[in-house]
Amino acid sequence: MKKNKKESKQALIALLLIFLMGGSTVAFSFINTLRGGQKRVPLPKDVVLERELSKEEELAILQTYRTIIKFTYKKDCVKCLDWKNVLENVVKKSNGQVYLVELEGNVTRIDIYNALRSTTLTNPKDETEIKKEVCTILVDPPDWCLAYLV
Repeated sequence: MKKNKKESKQALIALLLIFLMGGSTVAFSFINTLRGGQKRVPLPKDVVLERELSKEEELAILQTYRTIIKFTYKKDCVKCLDWKNVLENVVKKSNGQVYLVELEGNVTRIDIYNALRSTTLTNPKDETEIKKEVCTILVDPPDWCLAYLV
């Protein structure tokens, strides 16, 4: 008799826990539906942009472990056209994991960042320095980076 009472008590507790877990799942689903869930922001279609990224776009890019290169340049910068060409070639050869944002501004600088690392170049010496810094930051460096990571 004692054993039967103990087993029925355990069964009742187990059923109560199952009911609570199931109820909390249903409640979570209901609340999430009311809030509209998380809205997915599509990644920009172009990987080379001549505009600022919205905060939502930037966050969406960083959440996918892609890298953003923000190239800000002065209008009268002589070397900037060369740097711009280098950066555009880097983006083309990086299998969609790099976004380049080109903006005219008051200073010339290259900000390279992703969810894990970041760096800034203000006066790169040459193409090699730019590529080396980009390859160092990339989460999954492509094969062409091997020459710059050694």
